[in-house]
Amino acid sequence: MNNENLLTYLNDHLAGSVGALELLNHMKDSAREKDFESFCASLHHDIQSDQNILRDVIEQLGGGAGKMKGAAAWILEKAGWTKMKLAGFEKDELGRLQALEGLALGITGKKALWVSLAALAHPAPPLKGIDIARLISRAEEQFARVESERVKAAEASLS
Repeated sequence: MNNENLLTYLNDHLAGSVGALELLNHMKDSAREKDFESFCASLHHDIQSDQNILRDVIEQLGGGAGKMKGAAAWILEKAGWTKMKLAGFEKDELGRLQALEGLALGITGKKALWVSLAALAHPAPPLKGIDIARLISRAEEQFARVESERVKAAEASLS
């Protein structure tokens, strides 16, 4: 197993989760509907939980969180948030649709991470104690929730 490549891969996904959590904070704070605010808070909690698992694995493998990648994720998230904010964030505006599509892509990537880790012939010891099948299922459930909101946003903003 190439530990360096694995750590790079994990840190890339960790950086993506940082951006997702920041975006969800903005979405929650901008939400005017209680049900959408609750959706954002719930999804934030789930992604934070997944992020904690990822951080633990990185730490157990002897790697620290990639500070440069985390900073880059933060900057990209801010730029993306500015674009979405300019597009409008009310339920019938394009910014919400774009934000939800970004989250859907990120969750799809997270599922791909878990599937890749499950496929390792000789997983690193920290991975052996993780219920990867549950994490894959959780990513699928998160995607379904985001997709439901994304379709609502598409109907409202594009019709």
